[in-house]
Amino acid sequence: MFKSSKLLILDLDETLIHYCCEWIGRPPNFLAANQIIFTRPFTDEFLNYAFHHFDIAVWSAASGKYFVEVMDVLIPSFHEIIFAWDREKCIPFKNGNKIEFYKDLDQIRDLGYKTNNVYIIDDKPENYINISQENLIPAQPYWGDSSDAALFDIILALKAQKG
Repeated sequence: MFKSSKLLILDLDETLIHYCCEWIGRPPNFLAANQIIFTRPFTDEFLNYAFHHFDIAVWSAASGKYFVEVMDVLIPSFHEIIFAWDREKCIPFKNGNKIEFYKDLDQIRDLGYKTNNVYIIDDKPENYINISQENLIPAQPYWGDSSDAALFDIILALKAQKG
């Protein structure tokens, strides 16, 4: 099942995609659960690189039909992923008047990856618990800007880490 000793965990919302309910001046890439979805620039190139050099997992605080529909479009079925976890695998916590979700990395310990070989790309790295900072690859939140190049920069950073 595993092709690499390194696991790359990806977030969806505001990391790989931006969702909204209204038009932002250009056509969306797709629709999911009545949401307008814009994929971040360089998503295809990033995923192509990632799937060739890492085992891939997706862990999102998204839920239900929305999560399934986004995954169906974003991650083609011919790509094998280690897990696709939604809000059910997160721990809710109250942040002021808003409910946020922690992602506890203790849940992946039994998958056989050494802690130093697990990398996380997320726009909210503070929502992970039980992880070392060197495992985090923060991504600035993506709000639909067509000139965004964060994923291109992350590809370069991942190539540099591979040595």
